[in-house]
Order: sequence, then C-alpha cells, then structure tokens
Amino acid sequence: MQNLGSRSGTLRRMPKQALSLWLVTVTVDGLGEETAQADERFQFSLDPDKLWVKFLEVLQGWREENKAQTMKQMNLSGDNFYYYRGAEFDSYRKFIDGFNEAVGRMLEAGTNAILTARAGGDAAPHLKQLDALPAEYGVIMDRLSLLRIKLPDRWVILEAGEAILERKAGELTAQQRAAEARIHGQEKKFNNPGNAFAGNGKASSPTQVISAAREAFLDRLRASQSGLLLYAADGVTVIGMGGKQFSTTADTGTLHGSAGTGVIVASLGGIEGLRIQSAIDSHNLQVINGEWPNTETVHPLANGAATISFELKEASMVNFWVNTEELGTLRAPLSQALIEPDVSLALAGTGLSGEYISNKPGEPGAGESVSSVLPAGIYTLVLRDRTDYRGASGSLHLPEIGVGINIKPYMTQKIEGQISIPERGVTMPVSMGVAEFENGVRLKNPKNALDPLKPVWVIFHGMDSSDQSDAIVDVAKALQAYDGMQVVTVNWEKAAKDGIITQDARWTPAVGQWVARQLIAAGLPPALINSAGWSHGSYDAYYMAEEIDRITEGKQQMNALVALDPAGNWPLLSGFEHKNIDFKKFSRNSIAMEGSWIAGSNALAATADISFKINPIDTLPGQVVTTHSLPVTAFAAILEHERTCPGSFSNYISLQNIMDPMKRKMDYQENAYESAFEFTIDVGHVTKEKIGGDGTYPYANPINLRRKLPDGKEEIIPINCLA
Repeated sequence: MQNLGSRSGTLRRMPKQALSLWLVTVTVDGLGEETAQADERFQFSLDPDKLWVKFLEVLQGWREENKAQTMKQMNLSGDNFYYYRGAEFDSYRKFIDGFNEAVGRMLEAGTNAILTARAGGDAAPHLKQLDALPAEYGVIMDRLSLLRIKLPDRWVILEAGEAILERKAGELTAQQRAAEARIHGQEKKFNNPGNAFAGNGKASSPTQVISAAREAFLDRLRASQSGLLLYAADGVTVIGMGGKQFSTTADTGTLHGSAGTGVIVASLGGIEGLRIQSAIDSHNLQVINGEWPNTETVHPLANGAATISFELKEASMVNFWVNTEELGTLRAPLSQALIEPDVSLALAGTGLSGEYISNKPGEPGAGESVSSVLPAGIYTLVLRDRTDYRGASGSLHLPEIGVGINIKPYMTQKIEGQISIPERGVTMPVSMGVAEFENGVRLKNPKNALDPLKPVWVIFHGMDSSDQSDAIVDVAKALQAYDGMQVVTVNWEKAAKDGIITQDARWTPAVGQWVARQLIAAGLPPALINSAGWSHGSYDAYYMAEEIDRITEGKQQMNALVALDPAGNWPLLSGFEHKNIDFKKFSRNSIAMEGSWIAGSNALAATADISFKINPIDTLPGQVVTTHSLPVTAFAAILEHERTCPGSFSNYISLQNIMDPMKRKMDYQENAYESAFEFTIDVGHVTKEKIGGDGTYPYANPINLRRKLPDGKEEIIPINCLA
C-alpha cells in the first residue's frame, strides 16, 4: 500500500476491535446513518450540547454564576442577559452544520486517498484536497476558533478513514448482496408476463431499458471500488478484494433506476454517498444522454451546501451558474445590517484531476459559473453558502437558489459557455462557432469541426456588438476564403452590452480566458492559433493570448494577434484597468490598425509589433461610429485585395506576413507617424447593404500605404494590383 504519511512517517494501523468510529453522523452507502461511539480520538461531530459546553467554558461571563457581574458590566436587565446570551450563542450555533460538512468532506477525501492507495494508484490528489479543505471553511472556523474549536488534522482523518473502511467492509458487502437480490427478484417478476409491472413486460419496455442502464451504472461503480479489501461477515477476516463501498438499497422500491436521496457521488470519485445529513441539500443523479438545459432549485442551510449529481453518457460541454444578484440581500435581525449573499461552485468527478472551483475573490455577491468540456463519467456539482451572516440568528439563511444548467454533446462546430466576474452579481453567456460560407452567406450549421492540424483565426467583436455584425462577418468571410484556413467567431454579445459607456471591458478577461481554454481543450497547438479583435474585442484577444501562455506546458505563445482600433478606456468610468495590455507580449507577431482618436487608443496600438494608422480621407474625425469601424473593414478589404490581386503593399501587410513576420520586408522606420505608428493607410469608404437588408454600413476602401524612408521622405504605395 502506498505510504500516505503520518506523524511517524507511515499510517499506523489500529486493532479492529477498537474501531467503532462513526462519530460524525454520516450516510455511507449500504449502512445508512451511523452515530457516534466512544473512541475519544474520533469524536469529530459538533452538536448544540457540545457547543454549549464549549461556549460556557471559554466565554465565562455568560455562566449563571457570573450573571450579576456581566449584567453590571453590560448594563443589562435580567431578561436581557438571557436574550443577549442566546444571541451570542446563536452566532456560533449557526456554524455547526458547516463544521460537520467540513469534517464529512475531509473524511471523504481521506477515505478516497486510502482506497486509491490500496488499489496501487496515486493518492496525492486526494491528500491535496484533504489538506486544502480547511481553507474553504475559513469564515466558519475563524468564528469557531474563538471557542477553541478546530478541525481534525490530516493524520487523525486518515486513521479514522482506514478504520471506517476496514471495520464496515463486511457489513457493506452483506447489505449489497441482499439489496441486489431484492432488485433482481423484482426484475425477474417484471419480465414475467403474468406479473409484469407498468406494462406488458416486453424487452422493449422503457422501464426495463432504464433498469438495465442502472445496472451498467452500478457495474462501473463496482469497478471503481475494486481496490477495497473484502472482509468476511466477522469484519476481521480478509477474504479478497472488491468490497463494495456503495449501495443499491436506494432504488429497491422501483425499477426506474432512481439514485435515491442518499446517493451523492463523492468529490473525487471514491466513496459515493458520504455526507453530513443535516448540512447538504442533495439532488438525485441525472443520467444525461444528449442535452440538459435546466434550472435546478436548491435549498442549502446557512453556510451549508447543496449537491447536484449527474452522469454523462458522452463527452459534453457542461455549464453551471448562479446569478447571485437574483438572491437579493438579507438583513440581520439584531443589527439590521444588510448581508450580501456569497456562494461558490465546485465541480468534481471522473474527468477532473481535482475540483473545478468558482469562488470569485473580493466582495461577496459575485455571480459564479463553471464551464468545461468533460468526458463521459460521473460528476457532482457542490454549491456552498459562504455568506458572512455577521452573528445573525441560526434561522437566517439564503432563499432558494436557482442553479442554471446547460449541458450539450461536445461539438467544436459550436461551443457554448457561461462566465462570471468578481464585479458583477450576474453571469453571462459566451460562445464560439466555426464560420463557414457558401455563396457569401454564413452557414447556420457548419459542416466541419475544428481541425487541430490547420491554422485557425479567432474573431472577437467589440462593445455593444455581436459576431453577426456586418464588419465582423466581412473579416470572417475574407479569412475563410483562404485555402486551408479555418475561422471561429466568438459571441459575447450580452456581456458587451453590460453597464454604461465602457463598463463591458470588465468582462474581457473572462471572455478571452474562456476561449483560450476551449481552443486548447480542442487540441489546437498555440502555434496555429491566430486572432483578430475589434475595439474591446482586442482586449479579449490579449487575454486569450495571456491565458494560452499560462495554461500550456512550457508557456507557449499563440501565433498572430491583430488589434483593430483597440478601444480607449477610462478606468474611473469602466471600473477596469487596462494598463497591463501589451499586444506583443504573448504572441509571436502582432499588428494594430488604429482609426478613431476618440474611440480608439494610440497607446494600446503602439504596443503591437507593427502599427498602422488608418487615415479616413473622406470622413470627419467626429464621425466616431464610422472611423471606429473602418479599421475592421479595411483589414477585410486588404485581405481580399491580397488574395485576388496582390501588389507591392503586400510586402508590408498581408495575411502571409502577419502569420509569418519573417516574410515581411523590414525596411521601415519604427514609430514614424505620431511617435506610435510604422505606417499610415489612406482609406475612403463606400456604403454596403447590411445583412438582412435593414440599412447600410460603411465599408473601407484602402487607397494608399504610406511609409517613411530613412532620409525622412515618404513613399506612397497604391493598394492595387498594379503597384
């Protein structure tokens, strides 16, 4: 067995006869509830009686014999003494469930570590989770520590976990066999035409199919527990391996495969069902074969938790979220102080090496979201109430919480997600989809999935826009026309319209990071990833590049980044600081095209390797909407020019030398224009009909590329086929 560590360096084994250790009231599959016994080393649970003893032991001013002195010091009447003592005690009592939940989860992690080690696996992830759990309950333990109450340490938990497994394995096996016998008896009766339940008993019956699916599910759980020692009925004699640490008793009353109220998949797939009964609102296992759009309502106790368990039958894109803003605010009964709800989400299971946690830092009230592609397997989402109730009565708790759910089969043609940020109490949808065109029209259902062997361009729209905006479609269409090029557009439309003026900028890190993770999950190497972002979409592109660098082994950089009129930002208005954005920092090559001195930012454009100043020769500077959009359509037009009739201008700006800067002519002067730009592009414009025919929009007509020569003179290169 793998050495899990202890005070003496190994896990000390204890006599079987001394191991009646169920001192936290838990439900372990096949056993039901087991209550506390007498072994002093493992008295983990906390109840009001124990807490009352500790309360009076530490805060002796509330003892009856000290009543007179306390009343005098606090200027209290006799009745008020008991009122305030009760309120003070309630400020601790409300954390009992949270404390017991923490102990239960620690036992869960410790027992998983033992199971994994027995099976010859790596127990380190479980031990890491065990060591990290106390920090998750910081608010609870900070309060309870005032009464000198603390969580058990790793070594005590491991000893208790080993005792739990070894002492009870025989009983688990016996109960498992009895439960299976009852189920098989029901199924035999079900298949007897003379005694059939709910129909004629034919093999095609939906009920029988679901029952078979349940059996397959149990088979997988049995396999996952194959490392557990199997004991004889005496609980001492080891008779083999494969003790079944789960139960089918929850669904013996039905042939519909219900997981029952006592079944929860454990945090890292080890023990199923270990939980503190009073602290967790459990939602039954959902078997998902296809889509699951839903809102699940949960009811955690104050500083308690709620769980949603599910099994994926195929690789799926999984999204869970909570809009904390919808919960409103609470008011403390005594102080009348407003209390902001604070929750976190954690997802764990088959396809994750640890927990995927969403717990936004800073002020409470932030929305929370989990968004990830997951392989087929068994998972549990845990919602935890982290609200600071400020000593409020134990009866105070959050209202029912709606957990948004969007689970769909994983297809890279379109990937949907949900994002959250610390500054907002709501979450926002985000998606990325492959852009393919036939006869100039984008296909609603693209034919091809992302190919990890081909270069991809990722296009981000800007503020108050969407990936269906005409200028973005023009860029996508121009890029997709090149042989071997695949294009993806990102839609963060709802977040791009959030707030006033430039407050949508707050969402750009979350958008970029989400897209980066999806691209890497789809198997695309950073060297094949390129991006173009308009306005605040250029921020998205930057944060995508930064995240790719962060999450890839060896800190790999994406290939090319194009910033199209990167937006100006006023931090005092937007609540977002942009000074860290540097377009060249996390990409192999970057260019910027700046158009509007009002809506754009020369300073940000200057952080690219090469910057182009768009000079709108037939547009007034005050026509902000037009000047801000011209760099986007100018980029599309230049790509189209290069593909159909390249000229000398292609030596300095072309898709080829954007993606491979070694192919660009290097005879240009840095910061030649306005101390920021290497080139200027003269641009006129025409009007084009919008998609759908509801009006027109300005489309750039690039005319000349200007560059400074070493002697200070200017060379003008026409953008046409003849130059």
